[in-house]
Amino acid sequence: MLKNLAPLNVSVDGTLTLSNVPFAAASNYVTIANGNHTFTVQATATPGANLLTLQSNLASATDTTIVLNGAAGALIGTVLADNNLPPAAGRARLRFVNSSPNQGPLDVYINFSKQVSSLGTNAASGYNEVTADTTLGTAFEFDFNIAGTTTPVLKMPNTTIVGGHTYSIYVIGLSGSLQGVVVKDD
Repeated sequence: MLKNLAPLNVSVDGTLTLSNVPFAAASNYVTIANGNHTFTVQATATPGANLLTLQSNLASATDTTIVLNGAAGALIGTVLADNNLPPAAGRARLRFVNSSPNQGPLDVYINFSKQVSSLGTNAASGYNEVTADTTLGTAFEFDFNIAGTTTPVLKMPNTTIVGGHTYSIYVIGLSGSLQGVVVKDD
């Protein structure tokens, strides 16, 4: 999730695997063999100029997300292990990811109840399960406060979550202009 960058291309071990991934969007999952891999990220507009090179050892039969943040000259890649097994009946699974390069730790509230404390930059929470309608979904409010305070930095009211699915909710952008991005992972 990158701010003010052109769409990105991602190569795995030198082979173009994802192209034109826009800012504040997530690609689909791509099947990659387990083992150690080199991921390179380039702006679509400047092929051949790597913005980030990242090594990661992928375990077999797992889902993995790589979150990108930062400025074009200082990208950071955070590797997250995903849990895309179905949640319990009538429930949805949520995790929160602080991808703002300069915001600092956040407390996360679901419908005004603190669920995560001090979620650091480039970090993901554990998964939380909520009761959610499996057909129409259920509206939730997600609030992000500066850790240890009552000062909100991002509010996401009326965010619909559909039961039976797993979601990642990303805080992206710079302090003072944060955005929330909801991605259905499964």
